[in-house]
Amino acid sequence: KKINKKDIRIGRSVINDLTNEDTGQGVVIINGKVIVIEESKGTDSMLLRAHRIIKENLVKNKREGILLKIPKLNQDMRTDLPTIGIKTLKNCVKIGLKGVVVQSGRSIFLDKSKCINLANKKKMFICAI
Repeated sequence: KKINKKDIRIGRSVINDLTNEDTGQGVVIINGKVIVIEESKGTDSMLLRAHRIIKENLVKNKREGILLKIPKLNQDMRTDLPTIGIKTLKNCVKIGLKGVVVQSGRSIFLDKSKCINLANKKKMFICAI
């Protein structure tokens, strides 16, 4: 859990630093290292890039790291909320992440019960901060 909290802190800092950038709202962090930052192509593209990096560099069959998907400081909350759903969670499972972190009240969570069931089955966590 200590690593997850550290990864969350690092991820929040990265997203906050993106306030003036025209990039996404997500970041993948493993053991204190930023693996990828979401670009304008979206979460699925970011997770695909993360998968390639993880496959080449990390221990296989060990679930670690997080997807942090939160709004930037200057986010227009009327039109562009960070969103995750079952497709996002399935991609996180595929690349071996341990959990997904969203911001409570400032994210859209699609297919919530399906996501929770999949996370439980795969021993992943979903956390709202």
